Amino acid sequence: MLITGLTLIFFSIACAVYYRMALRGEKIILLPAGQKGFLKPLIKGLARLNERIKGEKIERIRENLKIRLGRTGEALSHTPDEFFALQELSGIVFCLCGAIIAGSFRIGTLIVLFPFGFLFPLIVLRDRIRKREKSFMKSLPYALDLLTLSVEAGLDFTAAIGKIVEKSKEGPLSGEFSNFLGELRIGKTRREALRDMAKRVGISDFSSFTSALIQADELGTSLGPVLRVQSDELRKRRILSAEKSAMEVPVKILLPLIAFIFPAVFFIVFGPIILTGIF
Repeated sequence: MLITGLTLIFFSIACAVYYRMALRGEKIILLPAGQKGFLKPLIKGLARLNERIKGEKIERIRENLKIRLGRTGEALSHTPDEFFALQELSGIVFCLCGAIIAGSFRIGTLIVLFPFGFLFPLIVLRDRIRKREKSFMKSLPYALDLLTLSVEAGLDFTAAIGKIVEKSKEGPLSGEFSNFLGELRIGKTRREALRDMAKRVGISDFSSFTSALIQADELGTSLGPVLRVQSDELRKRRILSAEKSAMEVPVKILLPLIAFIFPAVFFIVFGPIILTGIF
């Protein structure tokens, strides 16, 4: 019980530090970008060892992790095996720190601590994906309005995308549109570039938008009305999503209410009665 309690305390402290840094807007680096220092070569060495592990299930995990890394905008910076190496190092660090705090280096202690450290980079990765998706969807309606106006004013679709990249602030949306234009320059068709962009982003609303554009391109219809309809639909979906989130708030409040407020009220109301009966 002592080891489990210390493990949960250490894991909670690590999560609290991470979320404090995230709330302050500090960039959480998944892997070191520089070539200097001992950590980068160590991760590279572990990644080479991880590459030797083969198997159908492992390959599926690698492919899934590659997609998730792509959704953070770091698909080309880090490989899945490097991320596995980071998880292994994180597990070792958790084991050492937790064992020092517990004052015990027994195998049982290390077995309990390692999974928490191994999963911690996945928590960071998940939050990076959610933050990027939130920023992407926040910028999309305004970009879609500008795209609609540009196309209806007579600009070509590719030129309209270039105008959005030029006028928009640097962010996930402008980055994806820049990649889209780069793929068109190297010879990809518009349909292929749109499909690849939707796969990289991984957001259902954006996938619906790209599917409508691909269908309009295949049928040869004008893009202006299609973009106008997609813009209206996206705004309706955002309103429905906001209403759904508002309706979920009372349910989410129940857990802290039951866990923290009700016990305190129970103690205040019945504590004096219990103490009177005892003494």
